[in-house]
Amino acid sequence: MEPKDVIAASQFLAKHADSVSQNGFLPRHLPLRRLPDQRYSAWEAIASNLPTLLLTGRIRHAVFECPIESTRGLRSEGEWRWAYVLLTYMSHAYIWGGDQPAEILPPQLSIPLLRVSLHLALPPVLTCAAANLWNFTSTDACSFSSPASLTPLVSFTASPTESWFLMVGVAVESLGGAIVQTILSAVRAAIARDFLAVAAALLQLSSRLEEITAVMARLPEQCDPPTFYHEVRPFYAGTKNMAGAGLPRAVLYDTGDENGEWKQLRGGSNGQSSLFPLIDSALGVQHTTATATNKSRRRGGDDDGTEDDYHADILNYIPREHRSFLTDFAQIWNIHDVIATTEDLAASEALRAAHAHAGAIPQPALTNCDALHHHTIEKVDAASWDCARSTKAKPGYVAHHERRAHADRDVWDAAHAVLEGG
Repeated sequence: MEPKDVIAASQFLAKHADSVSQNGFLPRHLPLRRLPDQRYSAWEAIASNLPTLLLTGRIRHAVFECPIESTRGLRSEGEWRWAYVLLTYMSHAYIWGGDQPAEILPPQLSIPLLRVSLHLALPPVLTCAAANLWNFTSTDACSFSSPASLTPLVSFTASPTESWFLMVGVAVESLGGAIVQTILSAVRAAIARDFLAVAAALLQLSSRLEEITAVMARLPEQCDPPTFYHEVRPFYAGTKNMAGAGLPRAVLYDTGDENGEWKQLRGGSNGQSSLFPLIDSALGVQHTTATATNKSRRRGGDDDGTEDDYHADILNYIPREHRSFLTDFAQIWNIHDVIATTEDLAASEALRAAHAHAGAIPQPALTNCDALHHHTIEKVDAASWDCARSTKAKPGYVAHHERRAHADRDVWDAAHAVLEGG
């Protein structure tokens, strides 16, 4: 590293000392499970009973009976995050929990959700942060890396399929904690011009990626394709480009007094994780327009821009401190420059070999991991689509979501997108 780069890297480490934890982008401790202020008891009651309210068709009635609550009772950051989880899950249940999607989100949800989203600098929609990062509990308070020990705090179906799908994502994020620390150790080593240590960190990164691959390969263990296809996947859809699903203008966030704003937003997706963009950045992975085109095709037209547009947009769905971490890291780290400026021949060769082993030379990062995960997901995905072709009419919201299946495949594409860094 040049002297100016060393200064910038050192400033980055100091600035982001608290941006990540031993659990990576997960919180240091288990997320909050309940808001202490009793004024939010109605939110808690609805969110904890979403499966029943959806099955009985009473979700919209329950929301209408809610008072419009102020956010003045929210104090800690954990409370704001938990309010975001409650309100986004309730909003998606309201929008998609009927025979037809709801085009207007009522003030009971819109007003507090918009305020909470503004505070957190996140869009008012169910994101990866709401579904994964801030929505789990564990029987092991010290480690969140085993999906079997994890349970979502809020879900739409309370099914083992939904729980397993979400908690595999949480376990991956937890294992990512070691990856984040390994990447940071590479930065420290580069500052000290200890390039053999940088190479060692890259080799360690490879082994950490294998651990993540092993967890991802467990996805089909408890993820039942018919349950996922008909009962889980539809609720995680966004409102962007969803005319075919019955939302030609997306959704109006009604703030009362005949005011409101139409919003087209992406749905919840593991592609909004900060972990894999960080890995790609650490390994110098470049994404192509062809990759974006493939993603758009799988998403049913959800992405109509370039790859750069896609990744820039996804940053808006990532928590503010993680967004800053990723942006700043990209400014201070370029593995290709580190290799090019290494004058010691042995260290240079070690770096190149370690870099190649980690998957970035000559192919994009996570190539082996990507292939395994595509194979895993495609098996479950194919079974889901077979269910759609073979199953006849279904009652209520299940029938509606089968009709809109080809319009949006956000959740399944999330599994693909994760390993493409998107």
